[in-house]
Amino acid sequence: MRRSVSAAGAGAVAFLVGTSVVLAPAASSYPSTYSRQRCGNTTSQRVMITFDDWNDADPHLATRTGDHLRSKGIRAAYFLNGKDAARHPDIVRTLRDQGHYVGNHGTNHRNLTGLTDAQVRAEIAGGVKSNVLRPPHGAWDDRVRDIAAGMGYRICTWTVSTRDWERVNGSLRSTTSIRGYWKSAPPAAKAGGNILGHLWTNYPKAVAGLIADVHAEGRLFCRNRGPVPAGWPTVPACN
Repeated sequence: MRRSVSAAGAGAVAFLVGTSVVLAPAASSYPSTYSRQRCGNTTSQRVMITFDDWNDADPHLATRTGDHLRSKGIRAAYFLNGKDAARHPDIVRTLRDQGHYVGNHGTNHRNLTGLTDAQVRAEIAGGVKSNVLRPPHGAWDDRVRDIAAGMGYRICTWTVSTRDWERVNGSLRSTTSIRGYWKSAPPAAKAGGNILGHLWTNYPKAVAGLIADVHAEGRLFCRNRGPVPAGWPTVPACN
């Protein structure tokens, strides 16, 4: 299992990693100007579509998808594995030129909560240079947060998981099933939220349908206003 998210407690979020659960602090423990789960998207009701990991068989699927989203006026966020991105620096540059944020997802997609302080720093240091970290598997704790902050990174997770990495009857979840997770998500997770999906699953194929689903609800995506730098603003430019 790659990662999952569910509600747990008053404002807290429980992340399932293998058989262990990492309970993230409630949002109230963070400054009101920054929502950890929403990647800072606190002033806009627009939805941000996000992509994790890498597609080994088709690395440039990331930029083709990015070009399609740009043509629709949509800004996305990509969290790429550092070891893969290092082999294709052109992909990171192109995505940013297309108007998409690119964040750090560690070097080797390791669970940071199970590493020593030095190993956590190495995993972050070897990732895509940015100022936003999406911890692999969504697993983090106060120690990881503090180490990341010391390196200039803030944590960024998601509000709606498509569970696209799961296999159903031996096959990766279908595009229809992926879209179903968005449709069934609560309104509070959708408004100004972030959709989690992966480049190596059927999620990229589901993007066109997801766009239609979001628009059918009268919601809008993060607006693409052109190239972005490596560093994200505290509140992503979505309006």
